[in-house]
Amino acid sequence: MDNNLILSNNNNSDGTNTEYAFSPMNNNVNNSNAYNKNNMEDAKTFSKEEMTTIWELEVWKKSEQTKFKAYLKQLELEYMNKISDEVTAKELDREKQIKAMTNDLQLIQTKARKKLLELEARENRVS
Repeated sequence: MDNNLILSNNNNSDGTNTEYAFSPMNNNVNNSNAYNKNNMEDAKTFSKEEMTTIWELEVWKKSEQTKFKAYLKQLELEYMNKISDEVTAKELDREKQIKAMTNDLQLIQTKARKKLLELEARENRVS
């Protein structure tokens, strides 16, 4: 993990972006804006306690973001597994329905053939 924390300020009156990079370990503040490099009195200075607090908040924020992303990934995985299980169950149900319909159709065909044979036999007897 990078030991420097970058703070950005896009609200400068001249429209420039000011970034401050600092490390809570050595209490150094480095300003990347050329205007403020020449005029360090314009740069916001942070006390060691403020820098440590900001650093801890940023570390906590990144940790929470990482946890949240992992949580979302887990939810996505669970949802995809649920959908997969539902699709599998529906396919099995369809297969059962097709098998039942095929059996019904075969039964109807068998009855129809039997009836046809009976009618042909009756016709032969009458003629």
